[in-house]
This record gives sequence, C-alpha cells and structure tokens, in this order.
Amino acid sequence: MGDSVMLGAARELQRVMPGLTVDAKVSRQMSAAIEVLRERRKAGVSDQFVIMHIGDNGFIRLGQFDEVMQLVKDVPRVIVFNLKEPRSWEKANNLIIADTVRRYPNAVLIDWRTASSKHPEYFGRDGIHIGAAGARAYTLLVVEQLQLLLPTGTARGKLIDDLSGCDYTR
Repeated sequence: MGDSVMLGAARELQRVMPGLTVDAKVSRQMSAAIEVLRERRKAGVSDQFVIMHIGDNGFIRLGQFDEVMQLVKDVPRVIVFNLKEPRSWEKANNLIIADTVRRYPNAVLIDWRTASSKHPEYFGRDGIHIGAAGARAYTLLVVEQLQLLLPTGTARGKLIDDLSGCDYTR
C-alpha cells in the first residue's frame, strides 16, 4: 500500500517476489489508503504481510496512521517505510509514523530516510521519486524484513538466490 514512491519500486518488488500485489498510486493521500485498507478488510482479504509507504503527499493528521495500523493489526508482519522528501511535512510525518509503529508489535519501521539520504543516485531530480538503483535498495530493505518470516528451506533459499544476482548497493 503506497504512493508514487512505492510505485517506483513496484516492478522490482514484483520481480523479486512474484505474485506480490502492489497497490500504489501517484498522489495517494492517507485518507485514500485508509479507505483501500477498509475495503480489503470488508472483503475478507487475509494478508501474510503488508508493506506500507504513505505520507509523501501531505501532512498526516494525528490518529490517521493509528487508524491504518488498526486495520492491519492482525497481519503477522507490517513493514512501514518512513519518508525521505524535501518538503515541510517530512519531519512531522516521520515522527507520527515512528511513534505509531512503535506501539504495534507486528510492525517494523524501515528508516528509508537514513538508508537513502547519502545516495542521490537512488532518486530523480525531485529527490523524492526513485529510479532503478533506488528501487533495488528499497526492495532489499523489504526482503531483509521478510526473510525473518520465511521458514528456512526452499522458499527462503529461493528468495536469497534471487537476490544474489542483483546489484543491491547501499
């Protein structure tokens, strides 16, 4: 679930994890993400994990991110990216995201801001949207978290093998 930053990594995420559903849209606001998650829950969709990257398109209101996390509280693993963007709401949104994720034992925060800050090659001219190198780095951060969920053996080995041929740099 995400906005255009996740959309930039969608192809790479799906290449490494065939069958992954990426629901990411340009200019997606937090309220739209909440509605999509509500609809998934109403439809009875059961997720093994959720990857969340939302908040790049405006201020997150207090309580909104908590509402998102309540909708995924029964998902075994929720991977949440913070934001790296040269806009006025970055710091406030990252504080809300970090504070909220900390309260949910099924959630883990990926510090995209720190992981990507010294890598301008990850981004387009706007410093927000990611290109091929950014998509690879983004995907690696997700895979590192998901490996913890996979049982040792075939599935985990295949994922690691898939990554071994990639040039994932930080």
